[in-house]
Amino acid sequence: MENNPAASKRNVVFYRNTEKAREYKDYLTSEEPLAIVISYYDNSKTLHNFPLSITMRTPGNDEELCRGFLLSEGIIDSNEQIKSISVKTDSENSLLKDQSLRVTLKENCFFQPEKFSRNFYSSSSCGVCGKNSIDQLERQIKTILPEARPQISREKVFSINQIMKKEQRTFHKTGGIHGTAVFNEKLELECIMEDVGRHNAMDKVIGNLMIEDMLPAKNKIVSVSGRAGFELVQKALIAGFGIMTAVGAPSDLAVDLAHTYGMTLIGFLKDDQFNVYSHPQRIVG
Repeated sequence: MENNPAASKRNVVFYRNTEKAREYKDYLTSEEPLAIVISYYDNSKTLHNFPLSITMRTPGNDEELCRGFLLSEGIIDSNEQIKSISVKTDSENSLLKDQSLRVTLKENCFFQPEKFSRNFYSSSSCGVCGKNSIDQLERQIKTILPEARPQISREKVFSINQIMKKEQRTFHKTGGIHGTAVFNEKLELECIMEDVGRHNAMDKVIGNLMIEDMLPAKNKIVSVSGRAGFELVQKALIAGFGIMTAVGAPSDLAVDLAHTYGMTLIGFLKDDQFNVYSHPQRIVG
């Protein structure tokens, strides 16, 4: 973990009302900006560069984050539309340690930069800032979910948090990072990603599934370590997940979206209880 870019050590002074203050080194979750630049061809086959986004993220799995972000934001429809991704690692700011990814789209991928000319800055807590409208988000959902798949027993649902906690290695060190995990119907863990931004963790998972050619993820379960807001449910639906679980609460808009598009949405998931807010037919037993 000492060389893990997802965490770093800082000096901390610890106070307790019955003890003398003491200083020690504590692990903190790493947070650095990542710029995404789109290189695209116009009708005359001329290559243009467009600065799309700056997102605050935890370093690691940047390519997965980028691919998942482009899909969930409607820039691409599939992994095949990406020609190449190049990385610029030399930083122009020693404090921010800024990095950038340049994504070159294939010649036949139609990109309209004016649709994305909008201060597309994503903080660690919000990846939907700067969107033109909720309708634009909703139109990106194209997968029709099977009504009865995936299915999972209530006993297996109770096990999800324990499996995730065991595998969230950076969280064990820092206590300040979100996790998103993907399971199959047997509750076998297929992928887990961590990031200071919960929307980034989801994008990293989606990007990983894209690389593995496993989208849409109709027969898989996605689980998040925090709450289930509209944006996370929207991203999960774009990826085609039939079941989504969250440790925290869903919002009313997230529940409405899940209900409309056929997703089973579970919230307040604990070791011995959970709430199902939409399409409970996928939970058996």
